[in-house]
Amino acid sequence: MYSVNAYIENPSLAPANISQLSIRRDWMGSETYNCDPVTLANTLGYGISFPVDISFIWDGKLWEPGYGILGKEYIWSGRPDGTVSLITNLIFKTDENTSLLTTSVPNQFVKEYEAISTIISTSFFANVFSVVLKINEDYVGKEIFIPANTNVACILPISIKQFDDSVIKINNSAFPYEKIHGNQDYINALHKGRDEGKRLKLYRSGKDHMGNIIGKHEVIKLKLNVEK
Repeated sequence: MYSVNAYIENPSLAPANISQLSIRRDWMGSETYNCDPVTLANTLGYGISFPVDISFIWDGKLWEPGYGILGKEYIWSGRPDGTVSLITNLIFKTDENTSLLTTSVPNQFVKEYEAISTIISTSFFANVFSVVLKINEDYVGKEIFIPANTNVACILPISIKQFDDSVIKINNSAFPYEKIHGNQDYINALHKGRDEGKRLKLYRSGKDHMGNIIGKHEVIKLKLNVEK
């Protein structure tokens, strides 16, 4: 569990909205919602949205930024390379072993722009937090519109130290364990359940096709809180 404090920089301006990401995605159908690895990833992070409509435009010159049209109070056009910075009006503070990772919203695919990934040491970074969007070159000269309360990126408190000196070892040998999830009996059981209108939830429950427990998840459902 991580603890993050957020402070409003300008009391006269409403800050960005922060809430746990929803499991829902516009492109997903019922079959995709049955995929636990996808749905768990959908909720991994706090969504960042803004209380007003925002729009901006870029003329295509790489050494120039995009410029705000709507919601200018939340837009800073100080970076080049076809980007815009959305100002959250929040300053974050953490302990020295916690950083804030910013990424695009998992499994939310946006044609017009992509959130630039950053990792900020919020234990000492004492300035307003911004989300930087890179505008897609296919949208040069077109106004890009983001409705109010639309998540444009997500943030996640993490400990970078936990990744330091990690190792992935490639073994030049056969997998020495039973390949349960590639087993045809396992696949047949899933297909049979689907054909009968059932969701067996074998992966979610850590079971094989016979109902035997084969493992345990770190967590099945994430809960991320915001206190005011």
